[in-house]
Amino acid sequence: MSKPKNLHHHTQKGLKNRERFKLMWRTRAFKRFCQENRERVREELDARLREYAQKPEAERERHEQAWLDMSPEKALDEALKAAFAGSWQGEQVMAALGIAEAQKRAISCDPNLEAGKYLYLRIDLTMPKERIRVEFERCLAEFYPLVERPPIPPRGQAIMEPDEQDMMFKAYDLVEQRGVLQATWELFPETKGRYPHNDLATDARRQQVIRWHAKVNRSIADL
Repeated sequence: MSKPKNLHHHTQKGLKNRERFKLMWRTRAFKRFCQENRERVREELDARLREYAQKPEAERERHEQAWLDMSPEKALDEALKAAFAGSWQGEQVMAALGIAEAQKRAISCDPNLEAGKYLYLRIDLTMPKERIRVEFERCLAEFYPLVERPPIPPRGQAIMEPDEQDMMFKAYDLVEQRGVLQATWELFPETKGRYPHNDLATDARRQQVIRWHAKVNRSIADL
């Protein structure tokens, strides 16, 4: 049974764009952008990951959890690619490589938030994932600050033993410096090299690190 013509066309188009994006990450322009902007992008990424980590897991969006689950090296690599693709240098490179989609929108959205908090998006899934990711982050940056979020109600807190307090503050410092996954590996050596998405024990330890980090953040939020 033959594939529908339009599906074949989209598949070939997607493969060609995939090849062109892989070429883009190997250009001198991208390498120069990384050298000049690595620290800025790292700082922005760290701030975003801290914001995601402060949320209770049940309140996180899927993309937020996906960022937290990445290794620090992978997250920085993805952030650099997204930043470059959204820059004028990236636009020039995409045009030179013949990525026609660079001039089109992958995501369109209704700027009128339903009930003051729901944003509806229309995503062209024939577009490269890199382009979709860049535009999604732009939508998030534009609309997220417009929504008022209710304060988290205070909860009763049990008094922690000194050893657990030390672990909590060490977890906080490590997350601030290296990210959630690296903090988990250092605090719980038995999880070293394991990833939460396919190891329940590692995920449980990671959740504990996130809770400790969030608890410290709540205590010093207004200080």
